Amino acid sequence: MTHRRFQIIIFILILGSLSGLRTEIHAQIWERANRTHRSTQITPGNGKEIFSIASRLFTSNDLGNTMVVNFPDTGITGFAIGSTGIYYFSSRKGIDTTSDPFNGNWVMLPSGDLPQVTALFVRTSADSPGEDEIWVGTAAGLWKRKLSETQWQKKHDESDGLPIMQIVGFNKNIYYRTINSAFASHDEGLTWKPISTGITNGNITSIITTSETDVYVAVSSFPSSHVLQSVDAGISFNGARGTDFGSRTVKALVANAQGDLFLGGGIRDDFKQDSITQGFIWRFLKNGSSWEDFSTGLPSTPFSEVIALGFSSAGKVFASTDSSGLWRTILPSGVRQQANQNGIILSPNFPNPVSSSTEFSVVNDHTIKASLAVFDAVGRNILQVLSGDITPGNHSFTIDTKGLPNGTYFYRLQSPEILLTKSFVVSK
Repeated sequence: MTHRRFQIIIFILILGSLSGLRTEIHAQIWERANRTHRSTQITPGNGKEIFSIASRLFTSNDLGNTMVVNFPDTGITGFAIGSTGIYYFSSRKGIDTTSDPFNGNWVMLPSGDLPQVTALFVRTSADSPGEDEIWVGTAAGLWKRKLSETQWQKKHDESDGLPIMQIVGFNKNIYYRTINSAFASHDEGLTWKPISTGITNGNITSIITTSETDVYVAVSSFPSSHVLQSVDAGISFNGARGTDFGSRTVKALVANAQGDLFLGGGIRDDFKQDSITQGFIWRFLKNGSSWEDFSTGLPSTPFSEVIALGFSSAGKVFASTDSSGLWRTILPSGVRQQANQNGIILSPNFPNPVSSSTEFSVVNDHTIKASLAVFDAVGRNILQVLSGDITPGNHSFTIDTKGLPNGTYFYRLQSPEILLTKSFVVSK
């Protein structure tokens, strides 16, 4: 063997090793948040908390590790936050609202002859702050009232007696769906048109809108499930982000504030098509060109189908499964929008602002010799977190801020090949 051929072989082996390390890092995207909780809706609060519906309304202030019953009544069908911090939830009894969901002082809105509510959407007004529009779905059509009003107005009913499962909106556009039909209004509910997806043998499981024109509809069917994109506000569906997901169920479709799409469901058994072998999640970045598998690290046990997706205020993605509990991404939005140089990621810290302690992560696909330190606003090194080798993987660090005065601080990761810096604020 010549010396040149030996060098080529060594180079190929190194590339293979690095490729394996990247796969290992990708496998660490997800971590279990709660072993038992089974959410059907996950909504970020106005701060650190997240709200979850699992037959009752729950709150978590520690990213899902503990879930506290926020309202004990069962049969809850929807939850929303209004424009002025007013919270709403719907149940079989009607619509309740409060300005503080933690003190238990819920007030039921007059419901009159409103049928049993199956879906809830609150549209905030940019022209009239605090004048929330409350839209509810029932098995007898779509209804609406303003918070300041007392009477419900019926806006539409072509659902053939099927309950409305979801309502979404963007500016003047309102959309809603039942199990097998969907409708769109482009004039705040005055006129309606059916949404035709072209798929006739499946159930519509989600509808979302990310702009004035972009609408996505998920259809779960067999032998093929689909995500369909419209770029004309639901008039037609032929967008590039629509795709065929084959013999998978499609149960949840959401978008984060940056416009990235996340899709969840289950992979069907090759022989028993009515059973699920494991859950899956796919992601489509706003500026991307195709869907990508985002499910590595989720449980591979049977029946762990993903039934709901949501976010925290800090941008972490949550995935609820039907039998394996609640999962979350280790970093906000997976590993997106983090400072990244030469295969090294320094995540934002959480929480921020900080009172007693805060956490962040370093993800690297090769060993680096680095210094990790905390500096104050005038550049003084006040804490040396680490100095030495950082092996490949995902590494979490905690900064104790109880002894630091209020102010702005920086944590810096530095090596001969990179310099990454993030800031945080101490506020007690």
